[in-house]
Amino acid sequence: MSSNRVIFLADLDTFFVEVERLANPDLIGKPVVVGGRPGGRGVILAASYEARVFGIKSGISGYEAEKLAKGHPEIIFLHDAAVGGYNEYSKMVRQVLEEGSPDFHARSIDEFEMNFTGCDRWVDQLHGGYIAYAHELRRRVREKTKLPLSIGIGPNRMIAKMASRHAKPDGVFRVLPDQARTFASIHKVRDVPGIGPSTEKRLNKAGIETVGQLFEWNETLLSRTHGLWLYKTTRALKCQDVEKAEKRVVFGEYLRRPKSIGHQSTLWADVDDPKELSGVLWKLTERSCKRLRKKNLTTRHVTVMLRWPGFKTVTHGGRLGTESRIESEIFPKALEYFHQAWDGRPLRLVGIRLEDLESAEERPFLIRHETQEKGERLFGAVDRIRERFGDKSLAVGPGTRRLKKQHVKPELHPNSHGFGLLIQQGEETREEESTPV
Repeated sequence: MSSNRVIFLADLDTFFVEVERLANPDLIGKPVVVGGRPGGRGVILAASYEARVFGIKSGISGYEAEKLAKGHPEIIFLHDAAVGGYNEYSKMVRQVLEEGSPDFHARSIDEFEMNFTGCDRWVDQLHGGYIAYAHELRRRVREKTKLPLSIGIGPNRMIAKMASRHAKPDGVFRVLPDQARTFASIHKVRDVPGIGPSTEKRLNKAGIETVGQLFEWNETLLSRTHGLWLYKTTRALKCQDVEKAEKRVVFGEYLRRPKSIGHQSTLWADVDDPKELSGVLWKLTERSCKRLRKKNLTTRHVTVMLRWPGFKTVTHGGRLGTESRIESEIFPKALEYFHQAWDGRPLRLVGIRLEDLESAEERPFLIRHETQEKGERLFGAVDRIRERFGDKSLAVGPGTRRLKKQHVKPELHPNSHGFGLLIQQGEETREEESTPV
């Protein structure tokens, strides 16, 4: 049995466009763009290959797409999904691929990973090899959904992801383990999944434009100057063991611990409603605190970021009274700094960043107040419920709406005593108080 890993990365080509074309065949062969209302802030979900000729691609804003489409009336924008039902088509594809894979993971609505490590004999005898089997899976998907599917095959997910781009449109591309380093070397660093414009600019400034040049850097120096993620990514592109190497890095825990954790949200429209902005800030705090707990970290410093329509950006923050990783302690300070920085004018973006991070394992002697312990238990339970039933299964904090009669999911919201649970019983909705946090 071969010890080489074999990863399939399946990607539905221009998924949202193809679903719309199934409902409206008149769109076939025409430049079609789904999402991102021109002039708005929403992003483009998908652009057909005909539309990409004009420079329009997924991920750009509606404003950018509008500028690129100027003078080209033949480009068709579907701002509001004409069909919807994307989840249903994605589920059908998942069913086909999961049935044909020993280890399956859905990475997104249109991207799927399959691990065939150790299946060489089975695939060879029954399907004639991995490439032939990849084509067989594509055929099954096409028969059930009529959607095109591209599959990249590689010795790890990073290489398979890059291979899937070469497989498009509607094909298969395999990179063998002994070909991976050469294959990756010829690519620009921007072609590596996860490397965005800012990282590309920073690498280019250091004289690194291709992955091959990235390989020439000393790993320890790379990890110290550009961070652990890029270090691990580089080893993955070389098909080297990431986990064992990470343990040998001389900077140890310093590298494994992020310098900060945060999130930001570009609002769909300029907002000046304090309650709505408070709700956005709470959601960002929730997401950041969840990541702190997952990494077993605490924070001592919180910073909020505000951006106005003219792109003027202000950051304002300060230290917390104590180490924390629970929303009920961090959010009040974040909200305080928010109001200190906000002048009342409409905002286009709100963000939060948690800094001065410490490992909770390194502070076992830390004396915690009773309310902190209860907060840890409460929000830890919220995390577990959401992981099992989805992020929308439980709502906590500012902006939480009371349940309507047809709803059956519980909701938590702050009250004068702490956090309350809204539940539905019979014909009435009542409120139960929980232990203060």
